[in-house]
Amino acid sequence: MKIEQLIDEAIELQNNIKRNKKRLDELKNLLKESTAGKNASYKTISENGSARFTKRKEKITSSFDEEKYLKLDYEKKNQLIQNQIINENVNYSLDLAKAKDFHDQNLIKSIMRENYKESYFTVTISNKKK
Repeated sequence: MKIEQLIDEAIELQNNIKRNKKRLDELKNLLKESTAGKNASYKTISENGSARFTKRKEKITSSFDEEKYLKLDYEKKNQLIQNQIINENVNYSLDLAKAKDFHDQNLIKSIMRENYKESYFTVTISNKKK
């Protein structure tokens, strides 16, 4: 087989994958729309397989806000660095595991940013096992 034929076949497969991925996403969105009014996870079975609808709860997540950290006074910054809550290299990062056990939770909260996530369903499609 010539290299040009291999390239053409690879491009055709890549285009088919993109088309199929787009259609799969459309179908999943239609399936998600069917969850309107549902308040729990569930599974639906068809002849060829199943779809599992997993309810994700409302959740607030937190992330380190470097700008707030930089505005803290020297003493508080130093306290976080000495307790290895904040790792100071070229940039700053937060050790969340250590931060959870730190004695001054108000200080930790002062350098966190809360992110709100809506509840939503995810869809997992499975083929029937033969």
